[in-house]
Amino acid sequence: MSDIIENKLLSTKAYQLFRVELLKHLNSFEDHISKATAGNTSEYKRLSASFHTIRGGSGFFGLDKIAEISGKLEELLGDDNFDFSEDFEKAKELFKILKEESKKVLEG
Repeated sequence: MSDIIENKLLSTKAYQLFRVELLKHLNSFEDHISKATAGNTSEYKRLSASFHTIRGGSGFFGLDKIAEISGKLEELLGDDNFDFSEDFEKAKELFKILKEESKKVLEG
């Protein structure tokens, strides 16, 4: 993407809304980490949907790393065979990476 197009996209109301939504979804997941329990599959599906939203928005704005990590979280949490004892630790590690990548967007 050219710098001119990129700068125009990043100054739009849509991008500003994306940043607000990104922060909201990140905070939501952080809140759920402390409350997570085994067997709450409907909650994992809802979290998966949040990461789907992040993936779509970040892909639109060319934030490839955020889109990639969000896609992995979406897939992991949305899997019907999600195993809390094994997979939740993977999800927390991916989330940590996503949060670090997202700082660049949220602080920028």
